[in-house]
Amino acid sequence: MRPSPMQGLGAFAIYPIPEGMRMIEYAGERLTPEQADLRYPDVDDVHHTMLFAIDESVVVDASVDGNAARFINHSCNPNCDAVIDGGRIWIETLRDI
Repeated sequence: MRPSPMQGLGAFAIYPIPEGMRMIEYAGERLTPEQADLRYPDVDDVHHTMLFAIDESVVVDASVDGNAARFINHSCNPNCDAVIDGGRIWIETLRDI
């Protein structure tokens, strides 16, 4: 982790990572969408960006029991993507990093 011009802190590679590698699970508390809406009614709340929907009934809130994956920031030229597999969210590389 280090300062990022995008969102305060960001995750950065410190060694080469090959394309197609599953790097980390996006972890956090599992909520229903209704629970997430009650917890964060303001869509501009900074924690709102920590929510990740697995499907229509499960949302992961990385601000509670999350891990380093929550510091991976959005990019218009992404080098990784989220893959949902078996009800879990994985961050996987799209190209060599």
